[in-house]
Amino acid sequence: MKSKQSIRVIIFTILSLAVVPCIAQPLAGKHHDEEHQERIRSMKVAFITERLSLTTEEAQQFWPVYNQYQKELKELRTKHAREMKQEKSVADFTEEEAAKYVECEISRLEETAKLKRKYNEKFLEILPVTKVALLYEAEKDFNRRLFREMRRRQRDMRK
Repeated sequence: MKSKQSIRVIIFTILSLAVVPCIAQPLAGKHHDEEHQERIRSMKVAFITERLSLTTEEAQQFWPVYNQYQKELKELRTKHAREMKQEKSVADFTEEEAAKYVECEISRLEETAKLKRKYNEKFLEILPVTKVALLYEAEKDFNRRLFREMRRRQRDMRK
């Protein structure tokens, strides 16, 4: 059991060392941005797969559903980003603009929660509840690590 865990740690470390250096590199155009996003997606897949200890059967069922979830989540974020696009600071809004902004924000939160609940049910059809809980924890941990790495690289670039 211990050697299996050690192998996972080694594999994850190798993947991290291979992909992490690409995270905060300057991007030149749409092609590099897409490449950059694909590298991050690959890291996330490896991270979640390792954290959840997915069996082959679970992985085959889980990843198409998870990818669709991520696609719908991205579409929702894009839709709301367009709606919320603003020319001035929230502090400078009129009463009417502030009311519209608040309503859009509440709507975004409700739609996001509805989407997450929908996919939670789908995940539970594929995985045991303990692995679904690990999924949510792994997503948070991955995002924290990604954010810390990007912040570290920005600091290093300023030096």
